[in-house]
Amino acid sequence: EIMYHPVGDGNLEFVEIMNIGPGGLDLSPVRFTKGIDFDFAGSEITSIAAGARVLVVKNRAAFEAAYGAALPVAGEYQFSTSASLSNSGERLKLSFGAGAAIRDFDYDNKSPWPESPAGGGTSLVLVDPSGNPDHSLASNWRPSTTVDGNPGSSDATAPFSGDPDLD
Repeated sequence: EIMYHPVGDGNLEFVEIMNIGPGGLDLSPVRFTKGIDFDFAGSEITSIAAGARVLVVKNRAAFEAAYGAALPVAGEYQFSTSASLSNSGERLKLSFGAGAAIRDFDYDNKSPWPESPAGGGTSLVLVDPSGNPDHSLASNWRPSTTVDGNPGSSDATAPFSGDPDLD
C-alpha cells in the first residue's frame, strides 16, 4: 500500500510491505533504495511473520496521531530526490543486500493508474497482494476502500457473488 498524496497533512505519507510467503522473513538485508531511502537493518522492526505487514512512514508523530501507536511501524524514511513521495508518480525500489531488486516499479497518478489516490484521500493498494502481482502494471492496483487508506490491515474487497448475467 502506498499513501503518496494524503489529503490535508502531507506528513501522513506511508509505504506498507507485506510478507506473502509461508514463513517469517529477516528484513535486516532489505532496504528501499529508490523513491524513498530506508534500511530495515537497525530499524524498529527487523523481521516479518508470514502474512504480516510493516510500515515505513514519512513522519511518525503525525502518523501515530492520525492512525494510533499500535501499528507495525519500522521507522521514518528519507527521500531520494525530494521532501515527499511524488504526487505525480515515481519509481520505488525495494532491494535485498547490495541492490538486488525485490520490487522495482513506477507508480503514476494518471490513467490507466487509479487517479483518486492523487489527492483524493485514498491510498494505492494492490488488487491481490497475495497473488504476487507485477507491481509495474497499473491494472494490478486500485484505490483503497477507505479515505486515508488502511495501514496495517487488509484492504480486501469481497469477491463478486452475484449472477453476472443479471442486470
